[in-house]
Amino acid sequence: MRRILTTNRGTEVTIEAQSFDKGGEGSVHRITTSGPPNVCAKIFHSNKNLEAIERKIKYMAYNVPTNAIANNYKVCWPKDILYDNNKFVGYTMPLAFTGSQTLYNLCQGNNNKLPDNWKNKFDRYSNSGMTNRVKLCVNISAALYIIQRMNSYVIADLKPQNVMITLNGKVSIIDCDSIQISSNNNLLFPARVATPDYMPPESTKIDLQNESIPSYWDFFSMAVMYYQVFLGIHPYTASFTGKYENSNTIQSKISEGLFVHGRQKSFINTLPPPHNNYEYLPPSLKHLFIRAFEYGHVNPTSRPDTEEWGKTLYAEVEQNSIKGMKPIPTHTGRIHIETSVSNPAPAPVPHPKKVKKYLFIALLYQLIGRGIYYLDYKNKTPNKKRIYFRLFIAAILGIFLIPFDIPLISFIGDLAAFIGLITTYLIGIIETISLYVNQLNNKY
Repeated sequence: MRRILTTNRGTEVTIEAQSFDKGGEGSVHRITTSGPPNVCAKIFHSNKNLEAIERKIKYMAYNVPTNAIANNYKVCWPKDILYDNNKFVGYTMPLAFTGSQTLYNLCQGNNNKLPDNWKNKFDRYSNSGMTNRVKLCVNISAALYIIQRMNSYVIADLKPQNVMITLNGKVSIIDCDSIQISSNNNLLFPARVATPDYMPPESTKIDLQNESIPSYWDFFSMAVMYYQVFLGIHPYTASFTGKYENSNTIQSKISEGLFVHGRQKSFINTLPPPHNNYEYLPPSLKHLFIRAFEYGHVNPTSRPDTEEWGKTLYAEVEQNSIKGMKPIPTHTGRIHIETSVSNPAPAPVPHPKKVKKYLFIALLYQLIGRGIYYLDYKNKTPNKKRIYFRLFIAAILGIFLIPFDIPLISFIGDLAAFIGLITTYLIGIIETISLYVNQLNNKY
């Protein structure tokens, strides 16, 4: 049995009575009449507030994001409005790419729900499989950027279940009608739904129905989603002890800022093994996660946006730097971490590349300084030119140690190296000045 509806353009549309997908607000049906290909219809349940929904769908249909459909992504945005005897019932929209399935299946720790060809294509434990996952996230970032660059749309309910993907990495963003719409910071249409596991910590202070959600809300949800794509687990999944012992839900851990690789990691009691593969991610991606979950917990505006994620992910693909993950042990499924929780020190954010830079500076300075010191000792008399040269070198190298360029130390080894570097530098300066003073006093 089929159902004949009319669009806002006055054309008739015939849809199949049997839906191929259902949700809390309505069902999705195939269109059988001739017309634009790859289009389907969403029909809302009759018990919904259809008048308010109609106003929102009309706004969206007349304000479509530019380039909403491309070769590698598709934003399934409302197209035509559907009526049954002049009564609003739904709208038409683009179908997801053929052969699509939900991104959620790719976000699990195991790939049991995936066909064998999908498992091989997106195998986390191979370099090519992880590279394909990163490429996929590039396309997701591009699709999300198309929506968010409008500066009036916030998805709010961004999660893997609302992203469809194909085997060759094409992306479709679905369930767009639940987004928030605002204009000049004035809330026009609130977001109807949001999922707690993907809501940022500041969500507890925002009234979804009456307050405008800022764009960086989506940036948190996006980072959670990418973490799941890469590692197969939520970034806040772990058990904690001490003052966080009662934080048992993902939402409460997000609210407390308990990112498992963040400042509060010393409170972790049990860490699921998939998190250990975080160390195999490129430093640039780990830095984006730190900004999204650590810096963003205090200052939400510091979260990387869709454009920055897309560019960073693409750069890693171009550099061919993506490595496969380490297979997860299956004997216990979890790792217990012994920690002392009495006044634990927060774990700072790592910047390992800068540590190597400082060690190189220290070594260079010592080589030059010790060489000059040896010549003076051998000749039994200091040479003014060599002393001045050494002071000049110290000044030049000192430029690299100005305060704003000093990195945060990520672990004890780097801290010791940094302290050793500063100590070595100061001793070198003292030695040079002492040598010069001794020369003035004709002593050596």
